[in-house]
Amino acid sequence: MLSPRKRILCVEDDEDCCELITTLFELLDYRVVIASTSAEALRLSQSERVDLYLLDSWLPDGTGIELCQQIRSFDPVTPILF
Repeated sequence: MLSPRKRILCVEDDEDCCELITTLFELLDYRVVIASTSAEALRLSQSERVDLYLLDSWLPDGTGIELCQQIRSFDPVTPILF
């Protein structure tokens, strides 16, 4: 049986960075979900299984540190990279 593709939630408001990250990780057989705001990232992270969070430091509606703290309140184990 094939294992399911790992899912990465990329929280980035720069379209070029999102495109680059998506292209690179999809070549490695990851599924990349993009969020451009903290609010969107929280909604996605609470409704979908994620194997890795990639966070931008500065977002239109907050900082990556604030988002990290919010994610950790309900998901204490999934790796987070900035």
